[in-house]
This record gives sequence, C-alpha cells and structure tokens, in this order.
Amino acid sequence: MKNAIKPSRATEKPLIELIGVGYQHGSSFIVNRPKGLGSCLFLHFLTHVKALTGRGTVEAIPGDCLIYGPKDPQLYHGNGGGLGNDWFHANPEKFGAMVKSLDIPVGTLIRPAEHRYH
Repeated sequence: MKNAIKPSRATEKPLIELIGVGYQHGSSFIVNRPKGLGSCLFLHFLTHVKALTGRGTVEAIPGDCLIYGPKDPQLYHGNGGGLGNDWFHANPEKFGAMVKSLDIPVGTLIRPAEHRYH
C-alpha cells in the first residue's frame, strides 16, 4: 500500500495573493483586463469610480465594493478625477468558495453602508 503525501502548509496556495491599501492614481489611470485576472479581485473604492459589472457600467461612490471573478472582464477608472482604492487578488478556488458560501455577489456593485447590491 502506498502512503499518501499531504501538502505542507508551506506549499499551499495562500488565500490572499496580493494586496494594496490606499492606492491613488491620476485621472488617466484605467484598469482594463478584458479576459479577467485569473484570480478573484476585491475592490473597495475610495473615490468616485465608473466600473463594468455584470449589469453594465455603473457609477460607484466612496465606500462601495466590487468583486470580480477570475475570468470576469475588468474595466474601472476614476469618475471625474483620479482612482483611489484598496484591493486584493485572491485565490479563485478558496476565495470563490468562501464568497459563494456567504452568498456575496460577484460582478455586482456592493454598497455595504446601505446593504444593497446594484
């Protein structure tokens, strides 16, 4: 009988792959990833933003959030000024399963202060 080899914690993929806090970009900065990122992307907007969602282009206000799936087209930029945001790239399997289990929408603008999805 062969022994199964379990992966060690050191070789497991992390839940959060990259993170950025308080990023500020000029008015000409645009994120445009037509084929997605390959990872999940969580965005927390610090400025007014125009963003592509599953329902089309929406206007986000400071405090709004958006989660893109790994293959979702991503297009967002500042709306009337620069882009300010907090963000993280997450493991699509682990984060995707967590988001699904918590019934958090993907590809939809989230307004945590109002508990509404757009």
